[in-house]
Amino acid sequence: MRKKVLKRLISVLLVCVIAVSTVTIQSEAHIESESPAFPGNNWRGSNGHTITDIKIYINSSSITGPLIMDIYYRPMIPVLGWNAVSNCQVNISEIKNTGSPTSYDWVLVRGAQLESGVGGRIYHRNMSGNLITIDETNRDSNWYRAEIHMTTSMDFWQKKIKVGKPGSGGPSDPSPTDAQIKDRARTVFMHEVGHALKLCHPVTGSTPTSTAGHNIRRTTYTGPVYYPYSVMNTGGYPDQYEDIRASRQEHDTQNLRARWG
Repeated sequence: MRKKVLKRLISVLLVCVIAVSTVTIQSEAHIESESPAFPGNNWRGSNGHTITDIKIYINSSSITGPLIMDIYYRPMIPVLGWNAVSNCQVNISEIKNTGSPTSYDWVLVRGAQLESGVGGRIYHRNMSGNLITIDETNRDSNWYRAEIHMTTSMDFWQKKIKVGKPGSGGPSDPSPTDAQIKDRARTVFMHEVGHALKLCHPVTGSTPTSTAGHNIRRTTYTGPVYYPYSVMNTGGYPDQYEDIRASRQEHDTQNLRARWG
């Protein structure tokens, strides 16, 4: 009799252990499977600049077409840009395109013909002055200096799209307005400055989860994916996807504060 009771008790305990383990795996799977290396939506290491006094120099090569100085000022505007976040050290003190950088303690912005579909790219330079593409091997490292390249391709800025759908639009789809093109440029620059501040693309989810902020459904080639509102989202334009924004969102504020608070 005692043996039967003991066996039954052991069986019940095993079922409980398996159930608890299953729940734990399910609750963590969405973040771990999407971005196991960067669950916090930011990169580690220093960015090579004085974080409380960041200066950005806009090279003349990056002023063309919709890339005008008005779009480059966005990152230092409180609320809209990266400045004035409470309990956060980040302060962009100057953005200019006149004269020349007085030292290497400037984020340099250049214009370049980037590959098709790419509006901006973040690089860093090492102490020897070599330009290095940010990738999985060095994005957590200490950078000597950050550098941003903005595409000068008008095809990128003027691309027709289907609202809410991936890929390019067809001949019957409307061309973006001048205001939408400027918003695209502001978004890309804000996004790249976010990378210079060691923020990465938000972790996405396969189901809506309000606690993680992944409640904006986007249709992709592989099915629905859920995003937070963020200027750090990638893969489209603010006039294409609701989740992509041209200014700092609460998701971005929390990650900036977590990284530099």
